[in-house]
Amino acid sequence: MTAPLLEIRKVTACYGVLPILHGVDLNVPEEELKDLRRHSRIGRPLGDETFLERLEKMDAEVIIPGHQKPGMPFDTSSYTFMKDYLVATEEAIAKTKDEGNFYYAMVQRFPEANLFISNEMNAGVFKGGKDWNWRED
Repeated sequence: MTAPLLEIRKVTACYGVLPILHGVDLNVPEEELKDLRRHSRIGRPLGDETFLERLEKMDAEVIIPGHQKPGMPFDTSSYTFMKDYLVATEEAIAKTKDEGNFYYAMVQRFPEANLFISNEMNAGVFKGGKDWNWRED
């Protein structure tokens, strides 16, 4: 069996002073994340709602986003930034013709975000025909 792609161990959470989770482990196998990747672009539905609509309904206090600026807190500001980044990604997909222009559009839109690797990967996948698991060794 392969190691999980995402593993969170010994999660503890409180509601006020009441512990509601203690020592909870979470494992996400790579197969489940691949399925999410296939269906998580902004405009694609997950059932009756989009990926971001589903996230928004969760009303989480702690958010660990896939895209954020260095030093951002793990709160709703991180979600807002991630949402803006994902919407901008969809817009750049629609407006650009190649990897270079996609990358440049995203860096121009988020100049202080340090998302160079994300932008490069997204450019390669969305405009360059690469698979999510591509690497140039």
